[in-house]
Amino acid sequence: MANPYCNKIIINGEAKIDLTADTVDAAHLAEGFTAHDASGAVITGVMTAGGGDLPDPITAGDTPVFADITYQSTSSSAETAAQTFTCRKAGAYRLKAIFNATYSSCTAGIYVNGAAAAAASWEGSGSHLYDTIITDQALAAGDVVEVRIKGGGLSSRVTSSHGLIVCINWETGL
Repeated sequence: MANPYCNKIIINGEAKIDLTADTVDAAHLAEGFTAHDASGAVITGVMTAGGGDLPDPITAGDTPVFADITYQSTSSSAETAAQTFTCRKAGAYRLKAIFNATYSSCTAGIYVNGAAAAAASWEGSGSHLYDTIITDQALAAGDVVEVRIKGGGLSSRVTSSHGLIVCINWETGL
C-alpha cells in the first residue's frame, strides 16, 4: 500500500519540504507536542520531563547529568542544605560536591535521604577554602541527594559557594 501521508513536496523540481530523513518519533518528542514523522504521519509525543532514556544499567562515571552550583550563604554558624537532586532511575552515580568558602573552619557533606554518604572538614586561616568531595553511591529511584555545609570561626558576614554535580558513565554523553 502506498504511503497515505505526504512527506515530501517538490515544486518545479526542487524539494521544498522533505521529511523522509527526519528521525523524530513519539518516544523522543515531549509529551503532548505534535509533529510529523518521516512518513508524514502526525505523531504526539510521549516523552516525559527529564529528557530521553538514560543508559541501562546506570554506572558511576564522569558524564554530568545534573549540576547546581549557584547557592550563596551568609551565615557562619547554621548548617545550610542547598542543592537537591532526586534520582529518577536506580543505579550507581558519582556524586561530586564542590566548595568555596571564607570560613576559618568548615564541615560539609553529601547526604542521601538525610543520611551522610560522604563528609569532610577543613581548618584554615579564614581565606578561601576550595575543595571537593567525591563519592560513588548506589541510588534508588526517588532517593534524594543534597549538599550541606556548616562554617565557623569568622563573623556572620562570610560567604560560601557550593554545588552538587551528579555524574554517570555515559559513552555518548548528553
